[in-house]
Amino acid sequence: MSPAPEIKKTLVIIPVYNEAPKIELVIQNIFLQGFSHVLVVDDGSQDNSVDQVKRTNASVIKHEKNHGVGAAIKTGIEWGLDRDFEYFLTIDGDDQHNPEDLIHIMDHMGEYDHVLGSRFLKTDNKIPYHRNLGNQIANTIVLFRGVRTTDSQSGICGFNRKVGTQVLKTKSRGFEFWTEFLLRIRRKQSHFLCSEIPVSVQYTKYSLKKGQGIWQGSWTLLKVFFV
Repeated sequence: MSPAPEIKKTLVIIPVYNEAPKIELVIQNIFLQGFSHVLVVDDGSQDNSVDQVKRTNASVIKHEKNHGVGAAIKTGIEWGLDRDFEYFLTIDGDDQHNPEDLIHIMDHMGEYDHVLGSRFLKTDNKIPYHRNLGNQIANTIVLFRGVRTTDSQSGICGFNRKVGTQVLKTKSRGFEFWTEFLLRIRRKQSHFLCSEIPVSVQYTKYSLKKGQGIWQGSWTLLKVFFV
């Protein structure tokens, strides 16, 4: 296996929308893993998420309006490319992911262009039925488009600069962005080396409240057909 990328050349991107109760803790736990560059992209939060970020050593960009998680991720990638970062990691801002898994993803990024953290490869994760069902439907849609994955809606992953440049060409802004991301880089003609590894996830009342509701999730699945 090739050596893992250097942390000092890696940017951790956290898309945020109204995450004031959790975002400071998430950032501090990421720094505890040894990361030195964290960027929060606040996607038009109506709470004091930005103020909480400013209590840490993370950088922050604020969208004046809410454009969607895909728009936030792409803003982060652009910022990182302009500053010559070679590797990128993404993680949600609601504390559902374990930041230690970012290190596990990094361990594989010397060998792969894109490493997806899959909630469904870790068998002891307790995933609510509606989340599981929605993901399986999205996975099936992606499979019909020629890409096999175990977690088409995962928000935790790592990729290199070449992949980041391609991701900026996606058109999606909302949650369907993750599906278009995978379709763009995993089709055979893309020639990127991709992998999936198991990651932990913890669903709490807070994180479930923050996620997509039934109607929003159904709308996301509908949009997946057209990405």
